[in-house]
Amino acid sequence: MSRVVSFHGGCHGAGTSMLAVCAAEHIASSFAGIRVMIIFAQSPGSPEYVRGGLALRSIAPHILKRNPDVDEIVERSKISAGFHAIGAGEGPADFSDMHPDDGSFLAEALSPRFDLIVCDCGCEPDRGLSLGLMFAADDRVSVALQRESCLRRMEQFSPVYARLGISADVLAVNRFGSGAAYTPGYMARRLAAGGADILTIRESSAASSAEAEQLPLLRFRDGGFRKDIALLCGRIAERL
Repeated sequence: MSRVVSFHGGCHGAGTSMLAVCAAEHIASSFAGIRVMIIFAQSPGSPEYVRGGLALRSIAPHILKRNPDVDEIVERSKISAGFHAIGAGEGPADFSDMHPDDGSFLAEALSPRFDLIVCDCGCEPDRGLSLGLMFAADDRVSVALQRESCLRRMEQFSPVYARLGISADVLAVNRFGSGAAYTPGYMARRLAAGGADILTIRESSAASSAEAEQLPLLRFRDGGFRKDIALLCGRIAERL
C-alpha cells in the first residue's frame, strides 16, 4: 500500500505545484524500484512542469461511477520508470461535480499500485477532489510564503480546515529569505502550527527561468534548493 502526501498552498503563487513536482521527481529518482504517482487535483488547469501522463478529465467519469480501469491508468500515466502523473498540464476543466469521496476513492484505488502518491491540492478549500485527497493523506504539507497577505489568507481559511479535521504535518516556508521579517517560528505561532515540522525552502536564482520554461527547479542544478528539497523528501520518505 502506498503512502499519500498532499501539498496545499496558503495562497496563490506560493509555489505549491513546483514543490510537489520536485518532491515527487526527487523521490522517484533517488530510490531504486520505487513507484511514484503525482496527481494534479487543482482546478481549473494545472502547470506544465510535467509533460505527458494521463488527463484527469479522461478518467473523471469512471471515478464518479466507481469503475476505473486501474491497469489502464497505471499504463497511460507513465512518464518514466517509476514516475507517473495524472492531470499534468491539463487545461481549464470543470470538476465541480466531484466530491471529497471521489478524491478519497481515487487514492484508495491507486494505493496498491504505488509506493507514494503525491497530491497537488492547490490553495482553494472548496475543491471536492482536492479535499478528498487531503482527507486520504498520511502526511499534509502546507506551503507558505513570508508575506503578510499569505499569512492572512491562511488565517482566514484555518477555521475551515479545522472544522474538516485537516491539519498540516509539515509547514514548508517556500522561497525562504533569512533576512525577512517573518521568521518560520513567528509564522508557526501565527498559524497555530506548533505541532508541524517546519522546513524552509530557500529562494532559487533559477526560479524565473523555471517558471518561464515550465520546468521543475531541480533541472536547473541549484545546489541550495536541491539540498532543501532533499530534506523535505527525507521527511516524506522516512515512512515509506
